[in-house]
Amino acid sequence: MGGWMIIQVHPGDVRLGHEGSNTMWHAIALVVPALHEAIAVVANRFDAHLFDAIAPVMRDYLQP
Repeated sequence: MGGWMIIQVHPGDVRLGHEGSNTMWHAIALVVPALHEAIAVVANRFDAHLFDAIAPVMRDYLQP
């Protein structure tokens, strides 16, 4: 899986994350297969203010 971060929290419980930009849009995708949940954040800019706003959500999804 090129570009995806894979975090194994426990055996059988993984969290997937991907973050990137095409220089015009910035996207972050987080997937928790065990919970059948995913979240995506897409914005036409990326700066400290946007990161500060979405960092708590990303932390929640990446932690068990």
